[in-house]
Amino acid sequence: MTEQTERPVAGPRPLAAPRPLGETRLWPRSFADRLTAPLLGVRALARLAREGRLRPRAEAL
Repeated sequence: MTEQTERPVAGPRPLAAPRPLGETRLWPRSFADRLTAPLLGVRALARLAREGRLRPRAEAL
């Protein structure tokens, strides 16, 4: 028989300290600038997959 080592059971992470009462949070006026380019649609992703552009180059492997 082989010996099994006991691993500690990972419990929930401790919670962060609560924020002080009355703290004002600054949010951006708009999140429109979060993306630099619009996301690709289904057709564009299908075209990229068909053309093989989603695969890494042989040099990268």
